[in-house]
Amino acid sequence: MKRLFGFARMANFKAVMRLFNKFTQSTNDAVMDSLYRWMFGQISINGITLDLDSTVMTRYGSQEGAVRGYNPAKRGRASHHPLMAFVADTRMIANCWLRPGNSASANNVQAFLASTLHRLGDKRVALLRADSGFSDSAFLDHLDQQQLHHIIALRQNQPLQRALVNTQDWWVLHEDNGKPVVGIELTRFAYQANTWSRPRWVIGIRQHIEQRAQPKGKTVSLFADDPVIGQWRFSALVTDLDLPAVAIWRMYRGRADCENRIKELKYDFAADSFNMKNFWATEAALNTVMLAYNLLSLLRQVLLKPVRSSIHPIRSSTRYKRCVTSCLQKLHTSRQKAENRS
Repeated sequence: MKRLFGFARMANFKAVMRLFNKFTQSTNDAVMDSLYRWMFGQISINGITLDLDSTVMTRYGSQEGAVRGYNPAKRGRASHHPLMAFVADTRMIANCWLRPGNSASANNVQAFLASTLHRLGDKRVALLRADSGFSDSAFLDHLDQQQLHHIIALRQNQPLQRALVNTQDWWVLHEDNGKPVVGIELTRFAYQANTWSRPRWVIGIRQHIEQRAQPKGKTVSLFADDPVIGQWRFSALVTDLDLPAVAIWRMYRGRADCENRIKELKYDFAADSFNMKNFWATEAALNTVMLAYNLLSLLRQVLLKPVRSSIHPIRSSTRYKRCVTSCLQKLHTSRQKAENRS
């Protein structure tokens, strides 16, 4: 880093740890709000697609907030369960909140969404996508109130399974050239769950187990022994968009790319290794990793791909070295302002 950016002096890791240990919840909000808003303010893009997801970060010490929860990789091991928001259009992270390991996916998601919209500044969210962990009825009502277009996967409870099986309007998916896609069928119908305040559009997708190499979805448990229905795997999406089923399905498929962002953060940026005993220090370190990832993601898009006319990662011709330096300076200045206010 010292040679890369031409720094005359650079703090060692102990000084960085002391810096992060000064962060509190209010300091985190003030500093990270300023940095995220500044970063997205440099990008000329609007009408973005926002993806929500969460991930498990296993812990091996006695860090604050590290408790036992859902952890498929290390069962019984303590973990954190951060909530994350991704901008699909630019492959960037829009927000990250650290949470205890026993938090559900949708825990405090409404406040997290409000924080994310604030950190995006003047950027308008055209579409929000999320997996079935966020299909809570209160969150769907909140999205309706905020007039945010959304596509969210649904949990396959028994009433939804019956609705998927009873619908008769399944049709074979076709490619753009008119060629049928073997083993994938779609449907669209109005559905109201018991906890929903009103009916909503639901897109059903089923993939044939024998005709598809890697069929997506789940076998409906109520009809697993049926010789016909048992040959299909089902999934369902809820949306407020009045569009054809194939359009909704194709729009949602891009959400899977945020899983690649999470893998990059863990395996290339060691995001799950930057943790300290103090909870808010860990969140500050984690968000610093997110901001570094954003800068390198923009750099990678410029160097490896042609710059699309609708996206200008850095508004001026300033070199990325100066951009990173400015980001670090803002981190120091924002922390000082936050401490002065407190």
